[in-house]
Amino acid sequence: MTQKDTLFIGIDVGGTRCAATAYSSDTCLIAQAQAPSVNLGVSVQRVLAALDDVLAQLSQTLERSLADVSIGIGCAGFSHLVGRERLLQWAQAYPNCHVTSDIHIASLAANAGSACGVVIAGTGTCGAIYQDEQLTQVGGHGLLLGDHGSGAWLGLQAVKHLLAVDDGCSVPTLLSHAVKTFSAERNKDGGKAPLTSVQYFSSYNSNEFAQLAPYVFNAARQGDTQALQMIESGLGHITELVNRVSASHTLPVFYLGGVMQPYLSIAQASF
Repeated sequence: MTQKDTLFIGIDVGGTRCAATAYSSDTCLIAQAQAPSVNLGVSVQRVLAALDDVLAQLSQTLERSLADVSIGIGCAGFSHLVGRERLLQWAQAYPNCHVTSDIHIASLAANAGSACGVVIAGTGTCGAIYQDEQLTQVGGHGLLLGDHGSGAWLGLQAVKHLLAVDDGCSVPTLLSHAVKTFSAERNKDGGKAPLTSVQYFSSYNSNEFAQLAPYVFNAARQGDTQALQMIESGLGHITELVNRVSASHTLPVFYLGGVMQPYLSIAQASF
């Protein structure tokens, strides 16, 4: 059997990064690659650029073309109709490429194909029930309409708090100071007048808001009341997802995503 017959590539396109891994048929890890990425609904071009990047890295590492390799892709924001259509068109360059949502591949992998519930809390939030080979998605509607408790949602709450402080409607906190410093350091434009906080953050997308989530977690660890309230509220939203995907506590639930562990560690220490 040739390497062509035994090589498989799995790619997870998340709201922050794109991670690709090449495996042999006996599940031995052969090579890995990463690139910055975003939700498909934020920018199709950046998703496609990330996919091209990681596949080029793997091709260079493996010293071979990947045109005939079996590739599986799970993409955040796959429900975005225009983005999905363009992604599927791009995938036609790889005859053995299969594309679905990130929550779909997570649900298949979490319990080795058996029934389960899955909750992802990363840049966005989403839940799913996988049962009888059927996937039922819960949430995953994007920051404008949902993603409660996600990294992007936490960042948005932090910015709203800063604006309330700027307006004199809330007292300054460790969190508002950290976010203010964050924007000031990035709001330097060759001597031009700096943008106000509203002007600076008004063009942010979910990926950019998620960059502020670590500031919320750090402030919460230092006892910042506003940050702790955000963490508690976010945990409440995630708990709602868990309760829903557990199918009345009859299914095992698996937790994934970059903000889940910080949530749990702060919850254990503070609540």
